[in-house]
Amino acid sequence: MNETDGFSYDLLKRLTFPRFGGTEHELRAALLLQEEIAALGRESELEPFDIPAYRIERAAITVTAPFTRSIDCVARGFSGQLPEGGAELPLRYIEMDSPIAFRGLEDLSGTAVLVERLGEKMYRELVERRAAAIITIASNKWYQADADLLPTEMRPNYLKWGALPTFTVRPYDAAAMLRDGAATLRLELRQRSYTATSHNVVAVVEGTEPTDEWVAVTAHYDSTSITPGAWDNGSGTAAVMGLYRHFLNHPPRRNMRFIWCGSEEQGLLGSRAYVRAHQELLPSCRMCFNFDMCGSILGNNEISFIGPEALETMVRQVCDEAGFPSNVDAYVDSSDSAPFACAGVPVVCPSRGHWTSQEMHTRHDTLDTISPQKLHEMVAFSTALIGFFVNAPDFPIAREIPADAAATLEKRFGPAVP
Repeated sequence: MNETDGFSYDLLKRLTFPRFGGTEHELRAALLLQEEIAALGRESELEPFDIPAYRIERAAITVTAPFTRSIDCVARGFSGQLPEGGAELPLRYIEMDSPIAFRGLEDLSGTAVLVERLGEKMYRELVERRAAAIITIASNKWYQADADLLPTEMRPNYLKWGALPTFTVRPYDAAAMLRDGAATLRLELRQRSYTATSHNVVAVVEGTEPTDEWVAVTAHYDSTSITPGAWDNGSGTAAVMGLYRHFLNHPPRRNMRFIWCGSEEQGLLGSRAYVRAHQELLPSCRMCFNFDMCGSILGNNEISFIGPEALETMVRQVCDEAGFPSNVDAYVDSSDSAPFACAGVPVVCPSRGHWTSQEMHTRHDTLDTISPQKLHEMVAFSTALIGFFVNAPDFPIAREIPADAAATLEKRFGPAVP
């Protein structure tokens, strides 16, 4: 059998449903992957790990002066809450985190602040100036009055400055509030936090030669809470299953571990959990290949990597020999490869997308955006790319991360084992 029989696309069709980390729907997807592995005659491990979770019980924004208007919104998980019944607050728009924009605003107590973009620096400024609440603007086109609002959570690097109740609204509504002179808002936010369980699915293909060396092949199988997640990342999940089947049928020289990671969308939680739980294996892990979004009808192929200088030359060589056009660039990708790179493992991340229009993290991330042929092409190319490394008599590259990339990784993702 080969990938042209539609194996990966058939799995993708069955995976295209919302599967948010730590929910019964994510577990359903994990069990589906295990069933697929069992159908190939092999066993897999379901590795549980705890994750922080939240439930928004009430989130509302109402303009109360000089007119009355209800504003659609979502609240950030873990961002705290307001008093029962809400709080009536004056609205102020601060469009950027510059000293000039904050001039004369040393004390924002009792104020709801609307911001263009909530970076960590802006968040810290608002906490230190004692703002009562934050309203962020979603990254939709401003004229899309019905664009999806994605529920998200406040990440630990923000919360270290303190919790501050935070909402998100559409650009359309933010612009309308400012244009129409909204002065006072009633904000309501009640939420609770708890611990949930997510899972990694792990399957091993043993190499034909006696060695401890191994290569990781990863993809996250979860999605955001509102999306069917065909492109992000059912496509990568299905591609990795296609690769697993290939290497079962064509055993490599070196061992391979295929890891389908849970809860990536909540902060790479599955890959972090795997790296944390398998410290004894990491010194012999030579590379990680991560697949996050591929198979789109529109767009182009992209391969990011982190590793020694020779790695780029080798990736370009395989692209050339396979006739696989792709942009190849060294950069730190925010996906499940990052915890491996933080642990000193070189990584390569093939992907494909039409980055200006693909409906990532929305209800429109459906099978309609995916090409079975492009998904097949990614799997076929990746068998050659991974095979170049796992089947080499001597591993072709050193296990090292350049110092500048290591510094960027630590700044963005923290230590390898938090």
